[in-house]
Amino acid sequence: MKSKFTLFTLSIFAILLFAGVASAALTFGTPTIPTSVDHEAGSFDIVFNLTNDAAAVDPINWASTVTSGATLAFNVDAIADGSVTDVTEEITATITFPNTVGENVTGEINITGESGIISFSVKTTPEEITSCNDLGNLGRLRIKGIDFTNEGLPFASFGNDDDWFLFEEIEVEIDVKNDGSFDVDDVEISWGLYDVSAGEWAIDFDEEDEVNIKDGNTETFTVSFKVDDDFDVDLEDLSDDTDNYRLYVVAEGTIDDNDSLDDGEKTCAFDYEPATIIIENDFIVIGEVEMPEKVQCGETVTVTADVWNVGSDQQDEVVIEFFDRGNALGIGENIEVGDIDEFDNQEVSFTFKVPKDAEEKSYQLIFEISDEDGDVYENDFDDDESRFIVPFKVEDCSAPVPDLTISAALDSEAKAGEKVVVRSTITNNEDGLRTFTISAAGFASWASSVEVSQTALALQEGESRVVTFTFEALEDASGTQTFFIEALSGDEVTRQPVSVLIEPRAGGLFGGDNLPLAIGVLNVVLVIIIIFVAVRVARR
Repeated sequence: MKSKFTLFTLSIFAILLFAGVASAALTFGTPTIPTSVDHEAGSFDIVFNLTNDAAAVDPINWASTVTSGATLAFNVDAIADGSVTDVTEEITATITFPNTVGENVTGEINITGESGIISFSVKTTPEEITSCNDLGNLGRLRIKGIDFTNEGLPFASFGNDDDWFLFEEIEVEIDVKNDGSFDVDDVEISWGLYDVSAGEWAIDFDEEDEVNIKDGNTETFTVSFKVDDDFDVDLEDLSDDTDNYRLYVVAEGTIDDNDSLDDGEKTCAFDYEPATIIIENDFIVIGEVEMPEKVQCGETVTVTADVWNVGSDQQDEVVIEFFDRGNALGIGENIEVGDIDEFDNQEVSFTFKVPKDAEEKSYQLIFEISDEDGDVYENDFDDDESRFIVPFKVEDCSAPVPDLTISAALDSEAKAGEKVVVRSTITNNEDGLRTFTISAAGFASWASSVEVSQTALALQEGESRVVTFTFEALEDASGTQTFFIEALSGDEVTRQPVSVLIEPRAGGLFGGDNLPLAIGVLNVVLVIIIIFVAVRVARR
């Protein structure tokens, strides 16, 4: 874990070199340098005395340097004659920097022809961290540990605990200890992921939990996030600089000690752990795979995969080869994905049929992703190939496989008074071509109408088609509602029940179930107004 900043040291160092008094006309006094500076502040000052023991100097030949992108200016450009009596001027050096300056603003202050040098390195921190540092830590809270565990992608892993690929899931264990001799109450544990180069939060800083920590005790918290889905920046704006990201943790509470003058005082501690996000030039991954975990003998299985280009270059003619390990089921096919722009994705769907005489046991479906030359993608980080393993199980082979499989899922948020979209996949499991008429039924209690994207389907054996149902939900619809997807083929009807959870419409005093109450209140107000007017008229 990286060292913490304190009020006096650790985030800043300053070195002052002096020349001998006899050989120097101008000498520097001890500088005052801030311990840290807010990344968004834009500037900070270094204050020091400059003493002249010789003739007047006009102008002072400042020969200072500062971090690229920053500038340095002085409030004094001349100093009077000090040959008889030493003359001392208080100098303010103002360093101005952009919010993209990085984690340190460094430089040197010196004067041409003089030997004195002030070297400085000031850490830049987010406002939330600077505020914590300013509060102080009288209660002696300590961020004892910030430990990353890289859980990888759903079906592969490429990074490690401190080096993350896009779409990998990261678990963080946070230990906060009370090293003081009294309790600290209402300790708010907050965290966020900070992009040092950009000077902004990649995951917004927010409160995770609140606890009381007795003296000597340690509290442990676990948080997790996915590299992308939980981020507040676009993929193309991510940086791959080493240790460019910091997961900051802040613990802020109130001292509980009736016998101390510090009782009721705020106390705050913080720390961070750095990490790196790996951005490859040419690499393709599969983020999510949708397919049943359990299938039957003879079943036609539909697989949907989300294919992502996690590299900084466009990829052309991408191909996925999928097959079962050991070829026990005889599954094997190439899927042409096509071109994928940098940091973009393509969704692909395909089917395979489980043999009717398959053995009931666990299997693995292997995905290998190849480039336009037919070579499997390989990353530069650890030379890992773009290979993904999806486990599934064949069971219940004695049970008959249905002639038609209908699956469905919400494709949008379901809210009262708005459109509710359900996405359904319909698969023909029978031999040969079959035609179907698709409709919806049983929705009148919660929706006024439905629009079906395709009402007529012609499906070969094992072929699937996606059909969307768009309902107009009623204003008062709420809770779990049901409808049926109906597929008519000849004189046979397959009915698949589907449940959707609808959020009630937000209502104030004059909305939803509160309307009768609102009307009653309005009537009372009107009666009062009428009586008031009548009384005033009567008094006249």
